[in-house]
Amino acid sequence: MQEKWKRRENVWEGADMALCLINPQKRKISVKKNEESQEALDRLQECLEEAQEGPVRLLERFWRDQAMVLTYAELRAIVTEDNIPGTVIDDWQRDYAKLIADKVTPVWRAAMAAGVRSNPVLDGMEIDAAALAKDWIADHGAELVTNLVEEQVQAIRYVMGESVRYQMGSAETAQYIRPVIGLTESQTAANMKYYNSIKEQMMENHPRMQKETIERKARESAARYASKQHRSRAETIARTEIVTAYHEGNDRAVRDGIRNNAFPRMRKEWSTSLDDKVCPACMALEGVAIDMEEEFSVKSGKRTITKMLPPLHPRCACAIKYVESSGKDAIIRADKIIEGHDRAPKEEKPGVVIDHIGKNGKADIRTYYDSLGMKRREVHTTDHGNSGQHPYGKNGEHVHIYAWDTDGRLKKRIVREVYETERKENGDIL
Repeated sequence: MQEKWKRRENVWEGADMALCLINPQKRKISVKKNEESQEALDRLQECLEEAQEGPVRLLERFWRDQAMVLTYAELRAIVTEDNIPGTVIDDWQRDYAKLIADKVTPVWRAAMAAGVRSNPVLDGMEIDAAALAKDWIADHGAELVTNLVEEQVQAIRYVMGESVRYQMGSAETAQYIRPVIGLTESQTAANMKYYNSIKEQMMENHPRMQKETIERKARESAARYASKQHRSRAETIARTEIVTAYHEGNDRAVRDGIRNNAFPRMRKEWSTSLDDKVCPACMALEGVAIDMEEEFSVKSGKRTITKMLPPLHPRCACAIKYVESSGKDAIIRADKIIEGHDRAPKEEKPGVVIDHIGKNGKADIRTYYDSLGMKRREVHTTDHGNSGQHPYGKNGEHVHIYAWDTDGRLKKRIVREVYETERKENGDIL
């Protein structure tokens, strides 16, 4: 075991790489956002651009070194015994635990500090977000180790199971495994399918070529594909972990300020870039403001996702804007009233709220305008007689979210459920 650890030492060389600054291409923002929301997004993007590349390279090298220290005897044992030896899993757990303690934790701490610096609510305050999140760092680190090892184990077990279907012998399978160490099960499935399709194509096109030569060439092609897959996986992990730590530190700092009466009761507001890269689930949360103790909730397909903070999903780059609360369960009051065939205009004075009165003399649509004076959100109290198109709530009540481009043209409209906070704010009409 001591010899094996000596061979693993190169995994931990180059500690400074973790914060290497290489900037990826910026996302194009082509939709109107108010200044505060846009600033929250821009500062998160700056953090990602400065911190992401180092962890990506570190993970790529980690998986490469982790694969190289596996002996052929261990690879053969995995295949012939149809099981992953406990010693190999133990080694992986130690590898990941050391990686997270030595390399990932400093990245989390830096992201937390960046989150605090980016929040205008916290300007001038001396806050050590990492100290406030000490318990989160320990718990999340342990959870991440478990998840990464489990994903790796499942991927290798997939190879062992599918090798029978692909009629791969034990020697061939053992040689194939090494390059896919570190990939997820779905990535491994794609790689294994690619490897065997290369083999089939070469056997068909070169019937006289030796079987060992075909397998070697297929392995080389699959290894190049695996390298691209490792890069993608590393980017997903790095981006998601940086965003998670950024928001965790920011949120804990705000909560600490509230506890110490540094500022009044606050609310958290979800902010997206409103561009074509935003998923429907995140777009549905655009502009939703809830109390600090509440969870954001949104439907994604048949699932309902609840989150205290972004990221909503891997690679999510949504931001949070913290705003002063107007009071517990405050009811929103309309600034203007329209009725009949009149409809709320696309533009109004910033912050205005307009109620439309229906045939029954009650408000059936409440329209909210953002700080740019653009119609951003509508709360509809009925299904407009079309329950199939609006299968929401008890009476078909639902919300429309609008996104406009810089020329004032409608770019996107999302229809979703009414959130609990919105029910409280619009309790007079719902």
